[in-house]
Amino acid sequence: NKLDVGIYSYFSQLNYGSNAQYFKNFFIKITELGDSLWFFLILFSMSLVFLFAKKINLISVRKYTYLKNFSIFSIIYMISTGVLTQIIKHLIGRTRPNHINLDDVVYFNFFTTDSSFHSFPSGHSSTIIAVVLILCLALPSLRFFLFISGSIIAISRMVVGAHYFTDIIAGALIALITY
Repeated sequence: NKLDVGIYSYFSQLNYGSNAQYFKNFFIKITELGDSLWFFLILFSMSLVFLFAKKINLISVRKYTYLKNFSIFSIIYMISTGVLTQIIKHLIGRTRPNHINLDDVVYFNFFTTDSSFHSFPSGHSSTIIAVVLILCLALPSLRFFLFISGSIIAISRMVVGAHYFTDIIAGALIALITY
């Protein structure tokens, strides 16, 4: 708890200088990249494009089979990671840092549907790390860039006040273990 509160307090009290609003807005914008809706829309759209390309003979059956299997794997992996993350969130019920006084003890409300108690693990972090792992399969030469970008997006959840550090680590671990 002290580690989480200490790191959260550092980011919440950090003086970003004269460009503070731009810096904060940057993290607010990139945190949206952890929303799984975007990636499901992209995966389903790509699946339709692959099917259409096969129907009009733009790609071979072999290439279509590979792309179809890759899409199916990606969709199942994203769904599995998301469902596991949501189950754990509802079971543990850890209070989000922006919903409590940090001087108090971190509260838990087990088996809750109240989203202010869905801090652990971070769903955005598990989603973006899952996306990074999928993209590393497709573009292995960009893996370092992808991991750095994914990590920045995951950390943005802490900067915007939605999660603690351990929430982000747990989300990343769920994505990795599910993979």
